[in-house]
Amino acid sequence: MNKPEISILLPSLRPELLKRSIQEFADTNSNVDYQIVVVSPFKVQSPKVKWIFEGEPRGSVWATNTAYTYSEGKYAVYFSDDVSPTKDCLKNMLSFMKDKETPFIGAFKMLTPNNAQIGPFGCYEKLYACYGCLSEETCALLEGVFYHKFLYSWCDIDLAMRCYSKGGKIEICQDACVIPRQVEDEIYKNHRQTFNQDFNTFCDLWHPTYGGNLPREIGAINHKL
Repeated sequence: MNKPEISILLPSLRPELLKRSIQEFADTNSNVDYQIVVVSPFKVQSPKVKWIFEGEPRGSVWATNTAYTYSEGKYAVYFSDDVSPTKDCLKNMLSFMKDKETPFIGAFKMLTPNNAQIGPFGCYEKLYACYGCLSEETCALLEGVFYHKFLYSWCDIDLAMRCYSKGGKIEICQDACVIPRQVEDEIYKNHRQTFNQDFNTFCDLWHPTYGGNLPREIGAINHKL
């Protein structure tokens, strides 16, 4: 049995949003051989979906890393259930990733529902990918997707710093777009409670290397490019 070209790592605690995400990939990217690896506390049965049971929520970082462990694609995309894919975003990202020297992260371009660009964003003046694509080789060089000491936040920015520290690059694929949704439910509020903890973890790791004379403050190191 052939392995899929690309695996979408999709942790979820929201059944309805997850159902919508799965259908959106089917509607917009049927021309790509993909799999969706879902890690959730509720059962999921759908074509192209591999479901991994999460008995007790342990954070999206743990869930994303668990999804990667079970993924089969040559490329992996870290995603979330509050983001919508757009037409051919996977096909275009796969084309963009071909022949890139590792380590390399392809960043999805973020749009509003009205097609206005969101970001891009950087930390220490370095681009990071809020939603990104990595090859198996890059994941091996960076020792996985997200660092296990994070819970929910700053893991994507830490991934970027790990890539740069290994001499790698991050670039935006201009025709691989996603549309984040505004979801401010109890799950979102619970995640925000650990935001400062994850920020401090990030600064402990990277501020000595990249912070220079900048204060250890979110507004000083994280910004729109």
